[in-house]
Amino acid sequence: MNAIRIGALCASLATLSLAASAQTTVSLTADRDNTLYSTTTGNLSNGIGSRMFVGRIGNGRTGRGILHFDLSGIPQNAVVTSAELRMDIGFSSMGASGTTSHSVHRVSQDWGEGTTLAGSGQGGGGNSTTDSATWIHTFFPGSLWTNPGGDFAAAASDTQTVGTSGPVNFQSTALLADVQGFVADGANNFGWVLKSDDEQVATRVYTTREGSAASRPTLVVTYDAPLGSSYCGPAVVNQAGLSGEMSASGSAVVADNDLTLSASMLPPQVFGFFIGSRTQAFTMNPGGSFGNLCMGGTIGRFQMLIQSSGAAGAFSIPVDLTAIPQPVGTVPVLAGESWNFQAWYRDSSGGQAGSNFTDGYAITFQ
Repeated sequence: MNAIRIGALCASLATLSLAASAQTTVSLTADRDNTLYSTTTGNLSNGIGSRMFVGRIGNGRTGRGILHFDLSGIPQNAVVTSAELRMDIGFSSMGASGTTSHSVHRVSQDWGEGTTLAGSGQGGGGNSTTDSATWIHTFFPGSLWTNPGGDFAAAASDTQTVGTSGPVNFQSTALLADVQGFVADGANNFGWVLKSDDEQVATRVYTTREGSAASRPTLVVTYDAPLGSSYCGPAVVNQAGLSGEMSASGSAVVADNDLTLSASMLPPQVFGFFIGSRTQAFTMNPGGSFGNLCMGGTIGRFQMLIQSSGAAGAFSIPVDLTAIPQPVGTVPVLAGESWNFQAWYRDSSGGQAGSNFTDGYAITFQ
């Protein structure tokens, strides 16, 4: 029995890792960016300029870029699998040659963009306006960085060798960890500072979000997002010593009509079926079951798709979103609706035959 249980557990975990999420890639343009010009008064900024200066500017000042991306469109519980920050150097100041190293560092305070548009070539900056980020201000004129030049992590999230022009792509495990943190806790997403490792080297001039569309700062994020979420768990332990679990794969978009429900952590070689309802509730041991019913209201049974858990202790079915079973027939899922699913299955306890339930699984459809 132990070997069977272990085999069922391993197979079930594999099913969950493959089936519980959908992979999505998004390309996001910076929603804020600026240049921090090294002045003791914080009088210079370039919040809506098309150029970002990194390194030694021709007037003897140091420039650092600062940028932020709005990640609120990514589900908070998503698992980020890839993150790449794409920048573009339009040109460099006179005297720049060869290569140098530029690094991005995670910022630890919030900051503002303001409305400054620097004149001429923008390297001299322009007069700071309300809420501008400057060398000494997070929000001009009243809020200050703890450290002039910006507050950011000492360790770089990534470092790249840059020339005098062309694309620069930052990508590393540390950068990915930054993005994962920003997604999970948006209140602490303050973006990155972009600086030259040797700030005596002639400046490189990056395109900002106000510049050419093809060259704007872009963050490309790939993530796995659960289609829904578990609730009403863990389920009552079954004869295999496991708590039955629900998961789903496919798409939450109704028009795609692509949804598969899966039940795992079940005893081997028992039969069962799925049930569905728009209403969550809790009923302990309904009808003498060993388990708990996690839904109420009108409950439909997928009895035409009775399944066996097989040797792996798991089963799944494709769901036709145009025909969800209900007591009076079938109904279509509509965009904006939330549905709850659960699996009922045969089980035994203390030598007595009976039934059990998995936990519940809720999906909000689009």
